[in-house]
Amino acid sequence: MERWRDHSYLAGESPAPAANASTAPASSVQEGIWLFERLHPGTSVNHLTYCGRVEGDINVYALAEALRVVCTRHDILRTTFREDPADGTLHQVVHPGLIVRPSVQDLTGLPGEERELKAAQAHRALASEPFDLATGPLLRMAVHHLSPRRSFLIVVAHHLIADGWSLSVFFRELAAAYEGEDVAVTLGKPQQYVAAERQHRGGNVDVDDGADPSADTAAATAPDEDAVTYWRRMLSGRLSVELPTDHPRPATPRFRSGTVAVAVPPDVAASVRAVAAATEATPFMVLLTAFQMLLARMTGQEDISVGSPTAMRQRAHAPRVLGPLVNMLVLRTDLTGDPTFREALERTRRTCLGAYAHQEVPFEKLVEELQPERDLSRSPLFQTMLVLQDQPAELRLGDLLVTPVQMEPDTVQRDVELYLWHGEGITGHLTYNTDLFTPQTAQRFTSRFLTLLTAAVTNPDTQLSHLPVMDETEQRLLAGLSSGPTTPEVPEGCVHEWFEAQADRTPDTVAVRAVDGTLTYRQLDERANQLAHHLREHGVGPETLVGICLPRTLDLVTSLLAVLKAGGAYVPIDPAYPRTRITYTLNDARATVLITTQNLTATLPEGTWHALTLDTTHTGRHPTRRPTNKTVPANLAYTIYTSGSTGRPKGVMIEHRQTTTLLAWAHTTYTPAQLTNVLASTSICFDLSVFEIFAPLTTGGSITLTHTNALDLLTPPHPDITLINTVPSIIQELHTHNAIPPTTTTINLAGEPLPPHLVNTLHNHPHIHTINNLYGPTEDTTYSTHATTTPNDPRTPIGHPLPHTHAHILDHNLNPVPTGTIGELYLTSHRTTRGYHNHPRQTAEHYLPNPHNPHTRLYRTGDLARWRPDGQLDYHGRTDNQIKINGHRIEPAEIETTLLTHPHVQETTITTHTTPHTTQLIAYITAPQLNNNPTPLKNHLTQHLPRHLHPHHYIFLDQLPRTPNQKIDHKALPKPNTHTTTTNHQTPKTRTEKLIATIWQETLHIQTISTNDDFFTLGGHSLLAARIATRLTTQTGTTIPVRLLFEHPTIAELAQHIPDPISEARTSIPRLSRKLRGTGES
Repeated sequence: MERWRDHSYLAGESPAPAANASTAPASSVQEGIWLFERLHPGTSVNHLTYCGRVEGDINVYALAEALRVVCTRHDILRTTFREDPADGTLHQVVHPGLIVRPSVQDLTGLPGEERELKAAQAHRALASEPFDLATGPLLRMAVHHLSPRRSFLIVVAHHLIADGWSLSVFFRELAAAYEGEDVAVTLGKPQQYVAAERQHRGGNVDVDDGADPSADTAAATAPDEDAVTYWRRMLSGRLSVELPTDHPRPATPRFRSGTVAVAVPPDVAASVRAVAAATEATPFMVLLTAFQMLLARMTGQEDISVGSPTAMRQRAHAPRVLGPLVNMLVLRTDLTGDPTFREALERTRRTCLGAYAHQEVPFEKLVEELQPERDLSRSPLFQTMLVLQDQPAELRLGDLLVTPVQMEPDTVQRDVELYLWHGEGITGHLTYNTDLFTPQTAQRFTSRFLTLLTAAVTNPDTQLSHLPVMDETEQRLLAGLSSGPTTPEVPEGCVHEWFEAQADRTPDTVAVRAVDGTLTYRQLDERANQLAHHLREHGVGPETLVGICLPRTLDLVTSLLAVLKAGGAYVPIDPAYPRTRITYTLNDARATVLITTQNLTATLPEGTWHALTLDTTHTGRHPTRRPTNKTVPANLAYTIYTSGSTGRPKGVMIEHRQTTTLLAWAHTTYTPAQLTNVLASTSICFDLSVFEIFAPLTTGGSITLTHTNALDLLTPPHPDITLINTVPSIIQELHTHNAIPPTTTTINLAGEPLPPHLVNTLHNHPHIHTINNLYGPTEDTTYSTHATTTPNDPRTPIGHPLPHTHAHILDHNLNPVPTGTIGELYLTSHRTTRGYHNHPRQTAEHYLPNPHNPHTRLYRTGDLARWRPDGQLDYHGRTDNQIKINGHRIEPAEIETTLLTHPHVQETTITTHTTPHTTQLIAYITAPQLNNNPTPLKNHLTQHLPRHLHPHHYIFLDQLPRTPNQKIDHKALPKPNTHTTTTNHQTPKTRTEKLIATIWQETLHIQTISTNDDFFTLGGHSLLAARIATRLTTQTGTTIPVRLLFEHPTIAELAQHIPDPISEARTSIPRLSRKLRGTGES
């Protein structure tokens, strides 16, 4: 009984690799794994771990001898790896004397709980300890004794020398050798990995098992070109499945994982098998279909790609080969047309059969062929994986029973990986990336999978849109999140009546400050009354639209109130707008009166409206008393023209009752102290101005009207502002120039996404106490949701619905999407506006009957959002091409329509280019007669569009790229920097640039390279990047990580991160002796 305690002979290091080692080129699978290790050194993602509980007295001497026998049989277990320093190619190095010795740890002397804890820690340490890939060995074994008759057996192998099937072969041979059998007689002569891999990739080469592994059989390594063509066709286009994450995706992945157990109920597992049998499918195909349908429901995508491994053991001898023969298949299913589960299963079945028929093409070869967009933060081609395996069998070492123990992995390569085992039932676990997802989200994912799977196999003829994904608990949670408070109740009255009540309470308080003076509440009220009487004389009454085109003076605020008092609705117009835009707005609104000034009339168009010039009109003859109110809350208060998707702006009609609902919320959210002096800096053409002007003027506060915008604060002296209501880009500028007044305690930000770093910056201001992030379209009267921000939130939420507001996140079938899932945001509230003036068709498209409440309407925002785990909303961009820049809502179609009116423009499209600091409009133009000169177009837009609708950059193309169905292919448009490099060649100048250029030319087989050319655009890929990094390291004497080429893919950028100067002795670059082999990447 004591023989297992003394294992001193096992101590010490394995023998050093022998000098007479043989070499062979690495396989494409190994090259992909090696590249991953180069890009992400130190990770244990590629470690294969087995843990078994041993019941009985294990003979570690016999175990060590059995391990020696198996390692001697298989070259791959004695293999290490090295790169050729000249060209970076990877080689396998087989060492005859490299022996693996098991380690033994005795934990029997520890107390029970501590013993179990120490054993688990030892298991994890063994599994995560990095391998030395150059010296080996790449296999380790350990025995951890917990008692004389209870131990753990742990085996860890690097994926460079093994795959899951290999471990099964390894244990079968280990068990035979442990019994003392002659393994060569019992199991036959093994086929070595190099020969087997070449047979698999070549298909027709008969390599003897004892063949020299360095023999040149390169001709056999080329896969069938028909198979490559098949995959190129199947995987063309964008494949990324964008699962919504809880945390922003880090630029440098850490591969940290969590796990959630999955157990398919026995009756559901039986139904899975029954559906498979009835449809000539397999249980894997049924599970894959359910998995893909869940991904479709959670992402809103209909083109779903999932990875799954195939063992590649179909050839003779392959079942007993050790080594990484496994290949990854990309299983892509089209779920368009809202198929039933049965229909989707048939599509998946065809996908799987096609993939199996062409599985010999290495995954690394596919990546090289398809050249997907480079992104080190995610795996190429697929980010989710499904694996279905047979239940692991028990292992016997002689009379000892070794029962597999599931070790929770601590690393994961992809976003989500679902591992299932099927025996009598179906069980497994979901492994997820903890840098992306919370445990709660992962738990909900598995719950949704089981909910959908159960419904699908119970009734396979259910359509995708009708398959449930949420259980009753989650449905109740979602209903609670969607509804805002029902208080406060909205008082009766109109906006001007609310102001008048406040003027009666605080008549002598200053109401407005502007460049031309100040007005108290009484003075403002009386001046507005006089102008209102004058407007009544010109026929202004309820539902009458009155244009206001004025500079930002006291008259502007007076006119807004006067129109409301007269019963009309104001139509704001910026004097800086082009004449064509002003004419369109006034004509579309059918305005009867235009309030302006004499000096502006010279620049304004003539029309059927009456131009009322305040500087020449004597309104003082009218009484100061308030005109008789003829307005009811359901009457229009104002109509704001926003950018239109048809190329024309459209007027949003807002009623008094919708505006007072907004004001009622403001009164309960902001204290009188916060509204003491509000900066009114937003143009009245944008709906943020409604809050800025009327919230303080209905609570006794005052407003400071800027002459232009909030950037007026850049010029001292700073007024005593208590609240600033603006867009993030403006507040960033004010912060940069230290121009936020020290009296400001509250910041309202809206109109564009709020970056977390800006939130953190503002929270560091000692005098700023509250920073609000507000969201809402004009169609829902300015604000719909509200979040009081906190620092260090990785994504700034847009908060909770306002009172009397329901925020619904729906899919394209108007079904609620699960929490955490991105969908389109629909709003219904007491503030939902009447619609678009003179545009009933567009009103019907955006204001929809509410299928969940027939007495209300849903406003379709076109914005993407999701519910966070904390019950707040996150904003995730637009469903269409609408853009927000500096708070301006921009429809690219409006700019495109205007550009196409230029006689030389043949076609155009507008997109954005985002940098860490700004978002810019990019115009792509086909206009040969302009000879790449944008000046005529700039002049043309100046005459027709406001400045915020002018592109920042113009890129001229011979023709716009098109998709097969002739739509513009926005993904194929060159980025601004890419376009520049093709028209502005920069010759390498420094020694470093010349060195990089020479290596690129030889590696990419290109004669001429500009320092601005992008490595990947030129045809580079990951493996070539690794080889270039190796050559640069050799030539410079400084380690150049592969990641550097991904982060700085031009010669000019890369040279800035390589030490300079380079000694003249090192600028002599050895030429490649042969053309580089075509290889894959991971």
